[in-house]
Amino acid sequence: MAAVLMLDLDNTLADREAAFLTWANSKARQWASNPADAVAFLVEQDADGMRARDEFFGLVAERFSLSDPMGGLIAEYRRELRGAFPPVREDVKEHLRALRAAGWKIALVTNGGADVQAEKVDQLGLAPFLDACCISGALGVRKPDPRIFQIAAARCGEKLAGAWMVGDSEADIVGAHRANISSIWIHRAGSGRATVCDRTTPSATSPKPSRNSPPDPLRTLLLLDESSTLVTGRRTSRSLPLSRWLSGKWGVAVRRGLEDSGYGTEIHFGRS
Repeated sequence: MAAVLMLDLDNTLADREAAFLTWANSKARQWASNPADAVAFLVEQDADGMRARDEFFGLVAERFSLSDPMGGLIAEYRRELRGAFPPVREDVKEHLRALRAAGWKIALVTNGGADVQAEKVDQLGLAPFLDACCISGALGVRKPDPRIFQIAAARCGEKLAGAWMVGDSEADIVGAHRANISSIWIHRAGSGRATVCDRTTPSATSPKPSRNSPPDPLRTLLLLDESSTLVTGRRTSRSLPLSRWLSGKWGVAVRRGLEDSGYGTEIHFGRS
């Protein structure tokens, strides 16, 4: 029986943050006399992609006195944002190939509109590296509902037991806990961190740190080497895209002997 690795898309495997900043800088120069302030406004109102697009563009239209129809603004945004995503590097693809060669099944598990997310997968050329692609908009169920993880495992032809979820949001981690699988919460702030969470917790919203390191093939994927330190810490709100781990820009290592305190077990790592 193969293990299943479930990966989030935006700001985990794909660098949405970079794509949004590219889009925001372009629009700020077009819409505002002070581009720096305009970019800050767009980033704040975007809320890391969590704000509904009609609400977001309602605020944008008011701020910049835009008269374009809402539907047109959103359609143009989606087209331009998709084109702004950095390509998936060849070494990232090689790590994904190696993981599958080691016997893992890889499933993309992402919230979002069916067409929007499918177009991103196609744009980034990810389909050949996936055994399953599960998009909430196509399935009618979204993270943190545990059913989406069950569907992902089933589409890989495997059982859910032994699966891992890697993502950047609370929905990824809480959903993994509800599905009773292990998870890694990756962070973009500071020097970069990852939180390895235990799969069983007294509360779905308060995961305990894990006393177990990820399995060897997953450690290889995340570049976990002998020189980093695994320590207990508290939750943060942002994440480091997994693609930056896979591309070798970050180095990490693990130390055992963890304490059951804080939100999760953080892997602190710096540039290699």
